[in-house]
Amino acid sequence: MTDEISPERRRIIEWIDCITDSPPEPIISTDNKSSSAAPADNKLKRRWPWSPSSSIEMSSPTKRRRESQSSSLASSSHSHTTDNVDTPRAGKSQRPNLPARTPSQASRASKASSASRVSPTKQIANRQNKPWPVLVQQYDPDEPDIPPSLRRVWTALSSFGLGKGIISRSKKDEIAQAKETSARFDSIDGDWFFDENSTRDQLGPSPTVAQVTSMLDAAKTCANEKYDEASWNSCLHQHILQLALPMMSAKQDNVFFLPWYVKPTCRCLLQSCLYAQLTISLSATAKILDTYIDSRGPARKVDFCFVMEPGPQAAQAITAIQHEDDLFSASINHTDYTPFRRRPIVLSIESKVEGSGINDAQAQLLIWLEAQWRLLRRLASRGDTPRPLPDFLPAIIIEGHKWYFLACPNKEKKTVLWSELFLGSTQHAIGVYSIVCCLQYLSRWITDEYWPSFQRILSTPTPPATPDSTG
Repeated sequence: MTDEISPERRRIIEWIDCITDSPPEPIISTDNKSSSAAPADNKLKRRWPWSPSSSIEMSSPTKRRRESQSSSLASSSHSHTTDNVDTPRAGKSQRPNLPARTPSQASRASKASSASRVSPTKQIANRQNKPWPVLVQQYDPDEPDIPPSLRRVWTALSSFGLGKGIISRSKKDEIAQAKETSARFDSIDGDWFFDENSTRDQLGPSPTVAQVTSMLDAAKTCANEKYDEASWNSCLHQHILQLALPMMSAKQDNVFFLPWYVKPTCRCLLQSCLYAQLTISLSATAKILDTYIDSRGPARKVDFCFVMEPGPQAAQAITAIQHEDDLFSASINHTDYTPFRRRPIVLSIESKVEGSGINDAQAQLLIWLEAQWRLLRRLASRGDTPRPLPDFLPAIIIEGHKWYFLACPNKEKKTVLWSELFLGSTQHAIGVYSIVCCLQYLSRWITDEYWPSFQRILSTPTPPATPDSTG
């Protein structure tokens, strides 16, 4: 009977073969102090593997191919290393040969990376001493350059922000009944919060108790679960907006709002939310057209926009302008986001998560609104006769629970953002009623005042009369 060689003995035999086949290799000492004093015969020594398990690293190519078929040898090939044995490294032939960047590619990548790292606040700070500065300033009604129309809007919103007349009187009994089962409505006490002469109903319907409760539940979950900005937008802010005005569609010459690129990627987890079946996430991916953005920083975006559905006359004027001008053919706005190409933007909203502050939001809005003013000036300057521009552009910042109103007036050689008026908070029932009332007021103001002024910009200028040469 033939003796069978055990696997362990086979490994020892192969290890011995490896020793006899391997030629001596020079070892260069890394010890600077001892290298000069070492004897010459110590500078050349054989590399002795410390155990058979590392023989795969020292074997010949033929043996390595044979040994690679054994999973047990492959799994033990890198064990028992010491400081006297070099760490095995891949040869140069095994390393990927990647093409080097050209100087122009590296320069473009560096510039793009640097621009994307500039915060909005830093971008604004770098512009304050430029020929056309951009500034965020505190609103002061006594400033001489505040337009009267802005004073009226600011005063009305200030009153609503304090809760005066924000709820239709028809909701008084419903709220009184809700107080019996929920302490959330206890602070709505007295006639201060209810409209006396039905002017509140002219702005739009007040939310029901069920709708307000749903918004409070959604807001609490977003805050407690530390939702990100997109989740705040989809689970709360969008539905607050929907209580005030329609989304996606409206009648002609009426206001509605659109989010940027609605994507079904973020599921709303609020089972108690009135609109929980809307499992959508909002992503601000639409950019300002290059023509309207300052070249010294990256383009900025916003989260929501109020837009106007043009009636037949305005739609015809927009179509005529787009046929005459290559740039306007891309969009009647300062962004080429498809739903906005023929619907003028009339109010912009930027949102941030709770506790993040509003400085970056102010800077983003300022850059966005500056681009919008450039578009409006270009529209108004068509032909020989310039048309008057609107007095100001309205804007809103949402920071978690808190909603603020801001305004960007029409100024020569600078862009200013007047900041900021507190509208309400979704932490409280009064805040939900107040926010909805303010949004409905702004929608009415846009329809009655801003939209007519914008339509004058769209109108075809009347050419000056020429003298009759036959007279």
